Amino acid sequence: MRRLTAFLVAALVGATAVPAGAAVAAPAPESAAAAGLVEPAGAGERAASPVAAASATAVVPRAVSTYTGPPEPLSRYVPQVACDPVVRPGVAKLRDLLRATYGGSLGPTTRSCDNGRTEHSDGRAYDWMLDITDPDDAADASAFLGWLLGPDAQGVEAGNARRLGVMYVIWDRRIWGSYNGVWKAYSGSSPHRDHIHISLSWDGAMGRTSFWNGATLSGYDYGPCQLYVGEPVPRYTSRNTSPCPAPVVRRAPAPVRSMVGGVPLTGDWDGNGRAE
Repeated sequence: MRRLTAFLVAALVGATAVPAGAAVAAPAPESAAAAGLVEPAGAGERAASPVAAASATAVVPRAVSTYTGPPEPLSRYVPQVACDPVVRPGVAKLRDLLRATYGGSLGPTTRSCDNGRTEHSDGRAYDWMLDITDPDDAADASAFLGWLLGPDAQGVEAGNARRLGVMYVIWDRRIWGSYNGVWKAYSGSSPHRDHIHISLSWDGAMGRTSFWNGATLSGYDYGPCQLYVGEPVPRYTSRNTSPCPAPVVRRAPAPVRSMVGGVPLTGDWDGNGRAE
């Protein structure tokens, strides 16, 4: 049985990048069914919230910086499109803050790129390991989710989720999404009774939001864009404030007619990095 602690740690933990892979595989349980504003696998009937509002005496995380303005808008849904499982700084901060506040061990962040679209494979998700059958773990989950999605210190609903850039959370066969603001029954294969899954926006994952910096961030980060269907997506490099266009099928180059007695020319005619 774990005892609650109430001190803060916000250490950054990095990881080594891996080569960008092909477009991610078919969606996994903690993912959207397709790119775009499509809900993850929790589409379905509304479900009662699995938590009560955090009480004044509940042990909850505390912001590192002093708020200087209102919270950010609720995050838009920007699904994983690239294979780049690097632990992002905002994810590392949130992971370490949860451990410092509640104790316990560190949970997993990244996954290999054959797990589908989960935001684990681009470094924006964290699994906080809790056992719903353990009373202390269940109390920690309730306190955290009540603090995250209830009114913040300024009375804004889901204010801390806004300030952290939380995109969705899954716990005990329920999912809350920033893109609809409600709990729904979760239809994925994992019941999520042994961990809370937390997916962050790109701004949240990069630690840019007001929870860490004390200033309200404007605009949205849409992350890297897939330009061509079935082709690799560039790694994340910088903030992208423009929505990504739908990927298109790359057109094959027109055949080149040979000339009798002519000298063949070679070159990267279609921009794929290989000489033809």
